[in-house]
Amino acid sequence: MTEPGAKRPRRRETGPWSLRRRLALTVGGTILALMSVGVIVGFTLATLSDAIHRRVDIYGPARIQTEQLINAITNEETGLRGFIITGDESYLQPYNDGIRTETSLLPMLLTNIRQLPGAEPLYDNVLVAIDTWHRQVAAPTVEAVRKNGRAGAGLITDADAKAKFDAIRAAIAPLEDREQALARTAGTNLHNRLRRLAWTLAISEAALIAILVTAMFALRSWVTRPLRRLGSQAVAVAEGERDRRIIPDGPPEIRHLAEDMESMRQQLDSLIQQAETQAHDLQRSNAELEQFAYVASHDLQEPLRKVASFTQLLRKRYGGQLDERADTYIDFAVDGATRMQRLINDLLEFSRVDRQVETVNVLALDDALTDAIGSLSTAIEESQGQIAREPLPRVVGDRSMITQLFQNLVGNALKFHAPGITPFVHVAGRRLPDGMVEVAVSDDGIGIEPEYAEKVFIIFQRLRSREEYPGMGIGLALCRKVVEAHGGRIWVDPREEGRETPGTTVRFTLPGEPLPSTDVGESAKIDTS
Repeated sequence: MTEPGAKRPRRRETGPWSLRRRLALTVGGTILALMSVGVIVGFTLATLSDAIHRRVDIYGPARIQTEQLINAITNEETGLRGFIITGDESYLQPYNDGIRTETSLLPMLLTNIRQLPGAEPLYDNVLVAIDTWHRQVAAPTVEAVRKNGRAGAGLITDADAKAKFDAIRAAIAPLEDREQALARTAGTNLHNRLRRLAWTLAISEAALIAILVTAMFALRSWVTRPLRRLGSQAVAVAEGERDRRIIPDGPPEIRHLAEDMESMRQQLDSLIQQAETQAHDLQRSNAELEQFAYVASHDLQEPLRKVASFTQLLRKRYGGQLDERADTYIDFAVDGATRMQRLINDLLEFSRVDRQVETVNVLALDDALTDAIGSLSTAIEESQGQIAREPLPRVVGDRSMITQLFQNLVGNALKFHAPGITPFVHVAGRRLPDGMVEVAVSDDGIGIEPEYAEKVFIIFQRLRSREEYPGMGIGLALCRKVVEAHGGRIWVDPREEGRETPGTTVRFTLPGEPLPSTDVGESAKIDTS
């Protein structure tokens, strides 16, 4: 077992099947699969886009343009016949419109025809037939009718002219058939591409789901289960099974973690055993010290009473009969014995606080404050002090100890006042949102400098000389011990600027009375650990 505080050598988390490599392989395989799926889907989409482009942007427009060309030629022939019959130039409007339409359509049709396999020769045949009809029939007929009137109509009505126009239809028909065949092929190809895309997406989705499920089960087997087993072992140890050994399991990284936790368990178990031994020794030592304190205090009280009694008798009987120095020595002896008695009583009272605050009840702070003010009646009368009080909340605590707390705080407020000023004490309290009760004891006395706000709660610490203000310097230390034994805290508020007199405000908190909605009864147990 590693000694507590010793550094463990740093292990490199490597190996053929380390968790890092497993995760790297899993992530790499997933990325490779996603890239493969992306390539396949991209290629399928590219071929589908090409099929859609040929079907929509080439074959479809080519068929429409061919139909428009046929309509233009038909309009030309119709307009030409009307002009022959009437000789009116206005009847040539369909003929002229047809020629303009034909002129604009042929370049666009040629662009699309060049992308249709085997259609360009058929297009050339159509151009030849249209050109022949224009040169040998349409243009000469228009010129003849304009010169000779209807007598020139024979150029278009003879059999040769009709044959040349029928040749246009005969040339266009194979082109139309070719366009229709290619359009049907493009539609079938587009349908096949769509079906292939659907299958590709379905297979890709299934593959991704399989990869994710595999990765999930792999992570569960490699990480989740070993960590859950490790966690259950750690919980068992935390719940008190200190002798339970943490067994390594899983990939090397988690096994190393389990080994570190096992080492930590052994170290903590060793430290706990040492702490238990020390706690037992400390408990026994405290019991012995407590017994010694009681015995010592009892044994010290009797000699001190004798010293104090005999020195007082000595001063009473021989006072004034000896020289002035002897009287001073006698006064010092009496004062020292008296202060020693008071010091021993205060120390005993200080040591008994933790034992007294154990099982406590709900009580009214107003009652405890009233008891404290009653005990301070002589000090209040001598100092002519005034005490203002506001209604205080109810708390959970020991009444005698809280009364003593108020007695010390109010007594200090009455004692530490400037000469010639009547002391004024104000006591107020409020319930805090967290259920604690905060009490403030304020006065207009000599005040406490901010740098001493914490020092005043240390036992035997005094800010003023004993000649100015009598006391043993244990009062506020006792207050802190009482408050902390109840689970609260005590502090001195920072001095407020602009106050006419320095003054002091001491605040402390105590656990408040449980609200009616809680299940707590009229008594509670305070944790004094």
